[in-house]
Amino acid sequence: TWVHALLGDSHWQPGDDGAYFIDRDPGLFSRILEALRTCQPLDFGGLSPKQAERLRDEVDYFLLPVEDLIKLRWDACRCGESLTITDDGRTATKTGGTGCNAGVLGTVPDLPTFQVRVRRLLDGGFMVGYARGSHFRTDSLNFNSSGWFLNCNTGLLHSGFGDRGRSYVPALKEGDLVKVIYDRTTASISFVVNGVDQGVAFTMVDNVHGPMYPCVEICPFESSASLED
Repeated sequence: TWVHALLGDSHWQPGDDGAYFIDRDPGLFSRILEALRTCQPLDFGGLSPKQAERLRDEVDYFLLPVEDLIKLRWDACRCGESLTITDDGRTATKTGGTGCNAGVLGTVPDLPTFQVRVRRLLDGGFMVGYARGSHFRTDSLNFNSSGWFLNCNTGLLHSGFGDRGRSYVPALKEGDLVKVIYDRTTASISFVVNGVDQGVAFTMVDNVHGPMYPCVEICPFESSASLED
């Protein structure tokens, strides 16, 4: 990590009081220290979307292991009214609002990958993908306006940038595991279904308009999606 590298460098010396000076946000740094000290996931609780983005940037700045420190959960503060979050933030279930879409974002922006288990799948839109946090709306259509999604019910691709039901994979079923991969280097999104790489789904994906968040958008009543570590 960044800290280990500096501590091993003789050019970085403590002050007269024996303390090392690090010119970073003390509030966010305290969360990082707590995670390193306790070997527990980094706590994003109570942070605004902007603060969560900054904390995610701090993880990159300090060269910290994302897989070990960050545990993704659904964000109850950025969740449609007809979705219910359970299972310690892992599961989103459509419990109301029959006939309309409801979305929820993950708590951590710009994650390179995340996994969703299709717990219950009824007829209707069941979107999994990434959404731009700045354009996301909890109770309106995001799959054709603010992100890049796979409809698990049909296997078709949708986005707010020209994709309207493009063929990709066969329809999924209950119990399937969907891994979503965002490659910032190639500006692409791809999906892995039950361990099988389905190839690049979207290209020219960028986050110049702000951070991108893991997202599900569900229409059918009682359908549910669970995050898996």
